[in-house]
Amino acid sequence: MQQTRIQKARRQHRRWQRRAARRKKGSQNQKKAYRKVAHYPQYEKNVRHEYAHQTSHALVVHAAYDLYVFENLPIQQMTKRPKAKKNAQGHFLPNGRAAKAGLNRAILASAWGPGGHVHAL
Repeated sequence: MQQTRIQKARRQHRRWQRRAARRKKGSQNQKKAYRKVAHYPQYEKNVRHEYAHQTSHALVVHAAYDLYVFENLPIQQMTKRPKAKKNAQGHFLPNGRAAKAGLNRAILASAWGPGGHVHAL
């Protein structure tokens, strides 16, 4: 359910970006469209936070679990963009940027970080 909501929001985000770009520059309608575009990343963040909250609540309420172990992953370091590579002549080489962007998106979408902070035991 979480992934479908995020994918739908991303489609809407792309659609409104295209619509805003086609509006007359500086008009009120363009400003309204860009405000709508700015809404979608916050919505995606809220969906992830809600998922982490519901999951941690389900774990805490369930009486079958006695011990919780959280791994302290360096998520910010894991999701950094790759460094640019240059050859001897100074031309840029392929560095796997697109693959790394997909990996970063998947890491952030899995909501590894906020789970342990939502419910204090």
